[in-house]
Amino acid sequence: MFEVYHLHFRGAVVDLLAFRDEDFNAEILRTAQPVRELGDVRFIVPELLLVTHLLRPGTHAALAAVELIVSRRALGPFDVATAERWARKLGREPALRRALDLADRLGE
Repeated sequence: MFEVYHLHFRGAVVDLLAFRDEDFNAEILRTAQPVRELGDVRFIVPELLLVTHLLRPGTHAALAAVELIVSRRALGPFDVATAERWARKLGREPALRRALDLADRLGE
């Protein structure tokens, strides 16, 4: 589903992820948001970051997905429809449903 490249950039190690789905890669780059406090470095939007967690196998990935959902909901609006659209396209909709359900139960 993805490849990881470890790069050394301006004194920092950066992991560059490349996903097999070209449309998903393009969407990540198109929607990346600059963070002024970090010199306008662009970061993936939370909804797509969530989908990247769903592409990874295992418990740690599932926990990361749930933690992201809970954290983002605490900060304000979270565009679940965007995450659903990409999870469906990449065949990870059941994993997204499980993560959302668990986050709902933890928030009760």
